[in-house]
Amino acid sequence: MVGLSSSKFELGSYIVLPKHNKLVVDGIECKVEPKIMDVLCYLITNKGEVVSRDKIAEALWPDTVTGLEVVTRAIFELRKILKDDPKKPIYIETIARKGYCFIYEGAGLKNELYDNNPAKINQPPYSNKLYKLLITVTAIVFAIYLWLSNLAENTSTLPLQATFLTNIDVFADSPAISPNGNQVLFTKKKHFKEVNNELVLLDIASQKQTVINDSALFINSKWLENSKYWYYVKCQKIVDCVIIEHNVLSGEKTSLYQAKHRILSLVVSDEHQQLFISLIVDNRVQIRQVNLKGSNILPIWIEPPERANSHILLGHAQKVLYISTTAASGMHHLYQYNIEDKKYKLISDQFSRLYGFSLKDKNTLWVAGEWQGQKGLWSLDVNNNVSAVIASLPDHTPMLVTSQINMKSLIYKDSSRTINIGSSEGIGISKFMGANSSLVEMNAFYSPNSKVLYFSSNRNGLYDIWSFRDGITERVTNIRANMIDRPILTQQEDTLALVSRTKTNSELIIFDINNKKETNRFILSNKVLLLSWSNDQKFIYFSIYEDGQYNIYKLNINTSEKEKILLNAGALAQESKDGKYLYYGDMLNGQLMRKSNVGQVDVMFKLPVNDISGIQPHRLKVINDSFYYIATQGNKSILKHYSFTEKTLEIDYELPEDSYVTDITEGKSIGVIYDRFMKRNSKLIRLY
Repeated sequence: MVGLSSSKFELGSYIVLPKHNKLVVDGIECKVEPKIMDVLCYLITNKGEVVSRDKIAEALWPDTVTGLEVVTRAIFELRKILKDDPKKPIYIETIARKGYCFIYEGAGLKNELYDNNPAKINQPPYSNKLYKLLITVTAIVFAIYLWLSNLAENTSTLPLQATFLTNIDVFADSPAISPNGNQVLFTKKKHFKEVNNELVLLDIASQKQTVINDSALFINSKWLENSKYWYYVKCQKIVDCVIIEHNVLSGEKTSLYQAKHRILSLVVSDEHQQLFISLIVDNRVQIRQVNLKGSNILPIWIEPPERANSHILLGHAQKVLYISTTAASGMHHLYQYNIEDKKYKLISDQFSRLYGFSLKDKNTLWVAGEWQGQKGLWSLDVNNNVSAVIASLPDHTPMLVTSQINMKSLIYKDSSRTINIGSSEGIGISKFMGANSSLVEMNAFYSPNSKVLYFSSNRNGLYDIWSFRDGITERVTNIRANMIDRPILTQQEDTLALVSRTKTNSELIIFDINNKKETNRFILSNKVLLLSWSNDQKFIYFSIYEDGQYNIYKLNINTSEKEKILLNAGALAQESKDGKYLYYGDMLNGQLMRKSNVGQVDVMFKLPVNDISGIQPHRLKVINDSFYYIATQGNKSILKHYSFTEKTLEIDYELPEDSYVTDITEGKSIGVIYDRFMKRNSKLIRLY
């Protein structure tokens, strides 16, 4: 290849300064990241040639282990800066399934700008300072664009483009698009743990933001079709809320309805005569209908056929209400509720999770949710036909989609998170903190004999199992799953079993660690929770939620036969070291049980009533002569242990807030490994 020798050249109306990592247009400087400038120069020096993402990465990141998303991210940023429409490109054309081609033929790009010294491309001027682009984004946002740019290759999706409306440094929520699609009303705060937020109006074209209200908790803003009013919930306290009608022109605010409970979702009829709200009452979601006209505004309770979720939506022509519910199986169902005759119709039972929905046209909804194991945005019609709009990365969750009926664009909230691994003091593995990255590390457990930490991470775009030992992080598997539940390890510490979620079901994968290969795979129609291996490595114990309770199964990995061995039992199935007993949990009575090989059953310990609710798989374990378990008190987790010989229950220590324990292990002493939310981000994205 050839490199750019000039310190300054013209690119249309832009002046490019490669050595200073700047572009200048109309006298305004735009600083760019060095690597983004490198990509621009690389494309120019290969003008007219189709270069793949692999080739660009190999040329510009030769000694770095990185994903191809860094290339996609650079192309995305260049297009934003150059205002280059990918549908009608002037500078950079995407060649489907092949790569990119620099196509600009303007006279401002002179041949004398080039020389034959490739080293200049491979040795860019690096900077350790923070940089700003036209719109500040982070690696997480760049990862979002990766799947948006690859939709045509990987999924059957609608041809929509994405624009990021808010920056990563604010937590954006509750979007409501204007009737003409030019503005969006939303809430924002600096950190997701803050209670109060601001109500903000954003002009999409100019990116100008105007604060409408501040110093309160604003929830679930609405902007109806052809309406001159905003509707939103304002809470001085979480459980003391009022619904506000806000005149867009005059600024006049009218209180429509007040509730002492926390309001989760709000729907307003087009004629402004009825409110529909979901709120928390006695720890359950309740749906109310409030008639605003007339003297009687007492609410009418709407009772769905299944447990209600928070999301509701008024249908076309105001005759039906869409309600999200949770079935006994755990799947989310979408119902149509006829407001006049009070009858329900099941619209969809295909989504495992529903995070929000909005009207697309009179027969179709935009749906944010999880379908066939994949999180994303979908188009759902009244005949239960689902079409993909976008597919999401595992650590990103599209939520709260907003649009106007028959509008070709939509806006949704994208929620992302950073999860790190932590451990208690004293078990001798605190140095594994170096395994954490800026993305998601979770479901970790410790191999005490080989002194290896295993965990699930999406640092390569999708989830795999990784190991950490002696300061070195290494990928163990190469399954690239949407999600991996907590794996289990044999006592011999040489074989892993893990459950990977697929589009249609779950798969149990057996993996040989020493030989680094998959040895077996089982298709499972139900969601299972892996509990433990048998001592002889021939069986796997797991639990399934069915018929309103957890039951424990035993799977023979050689014959693929599974046997239901315990009813209303779960969270624990662990063989004693000598193989004479099986410890398990009695879910009905909150007891630790022990069953001998000859069928004798003993009650080993009855948990205190307040501790039962915190019991989850891998948060309890029998070690030597004691039973260790995690109890929860508010947001805190506490490790306790009961001694079988002393018959005493003791508290060992308290963990940091918001810690989710994934392993109780024996290192130098008994301790725990846990997941901990380090950061949660929420931004608004526009598709059009």
